[in-house]
Amino acid sequence: MLRNKKMEEMKRRYIGIDLGKRAYTMAIIGKNSKMSIHQGKISDYGRQALYRLLEKSDKVALEMGNLAFIMAQEIMECVGSKVRVLNAAKLPFIGEAANENRQRRRDETGASSGGTER
Repeated sequence: MLRNKKMEEMKRRYIGIDLGKRAYTMAIIGKNSKMSIHQGKISDYGRQALYRLLEKSDKVALEMGNLAFIMAQEIMECVGSKVRVLNAAKLPFIGEAANENRQRRRDETGASSGGTER
């Protein structure tokens, strides 16, 4: 049974979709472990083009945003893929990087303007 699960995992692709206001960027980690990047518009036509690139066995992660839940539903209905909507700020490695960037900007702003800490 464990061997069957490993074989199934090897056949699956992993998809990450970053949603912008008007466009998306999609990364596909293929069955051969190689990554490909696809970009397109978030219009109805653009989303349909994105869905045509997906396979039922794909595991899809969408960045949380205005359209994320609509797209998740459309992907599940049109393609049948498993979809997760993720809040990037809650992911440890992204949240930590964002905090580090905020702190660095505060440090740079304080240092360059001669400001003092309160």
